[in-house]
Amino acid sequence: DCYESCAMANGFCRGPCNNRHYESDGCNSDSGCIWDPVNEICDTRTCSGNGNCPSDCYVDPTTSECVAPCTFYGVQAACSDMSYCTWDTASSACGTKCSLISDSTVCDSLSHCFMADKCLTKCDLATTVAECVALSSGCYWESNQCQTLCEYKYTDATSCSADSSCAVVNNQCTTTLCSYADSQSCNLDQRCDWDSNANRCAIASCDYNDQASCEAGDCKWTYTLDGGSCGPSSCRSVENELCLANPACEVDSTGACVDAPCYYGDSASCNLDATCMWNATSRACQPSTIDCMLTDWTEWSDCST
Repeated sequence: DCYESCAMANGFCRGPCNNRHYESDGCNSDSGCIWDPVNEICDTRTCSGNGNCPSDCYVDPTTSECVAPCTFYGVQAACSDMSYCTWDTASSACGTKCSLISDSTVCDSLSHCFMADKCLTKCDLATTVAECVALSSGCYWESNQCQTLCEYKYTDATSCSADSSCAVVNNQCTTTLCSYADSQSCNLDQRCDWDSNANRCAIASCDYNDQASCEAGDCKWTYTLDGGSCGPSSCRSVENELCLANPACEVDSTGACVDAPCYYGDSASCNLDATCMWNATSRACQPSTIDCMLTDWTEWSDCST
């Protein structure tokens, strides 16, 4: 028989975890124990196994294992070690990664998340460019801050229109380029020009009809079925730190930030660019290494997509 303070485990009578382990490594390696980083003691593990997970525990979606909830980890280091947790700097608490939450009500109830087309982490939690870009598709870096795209920031036209960085287009709140409030900031961005008559920052003209003139004017040429069109580039005149953090951009041999070659998200757009080819294996657009011609059908070859 076991003593009152002990319990049977795997056929053996064992003492409580806080009497068996006094440091985290030994504690966490014991299947019946888990380290409590707040009280710095080894506690009994109640969340374990792959079935019948208690309601106060959490099922890790990547492993289907019953694990301790993120709220159990009270210090940032321990929280960050958990693949399913993220540290909320605003509340100094550990919470479930927003990307793992599918319920919109649960998502909106968490201080570190917000619901868009999916549950995303709030952008203002990031403090560096790299963190901001990696955080979620709803974030972008500007004015030394990680900001939320207007598409995710507002749900009504009135609030959207009141924000100078946003505009209502086709009943959708969208982030606008060139929303700088002063001429100096505006003119530092080659995508923009300061309109002295209207006293506001406006998108620089990219009204070019050919690729050479378009790219010489610091604009981006986009291939279309009709030939191509010219528009503002998101990479021109961008600081190197921002440039390297954006997969659509790269730093060229002169140190300038330019559009990355063959950065297309689908095969149709990729194949319109004669210098690019779609890699069907990696499902990515890449520079063409051989001369190919776009046709409706041919025998399978290195050009096939």
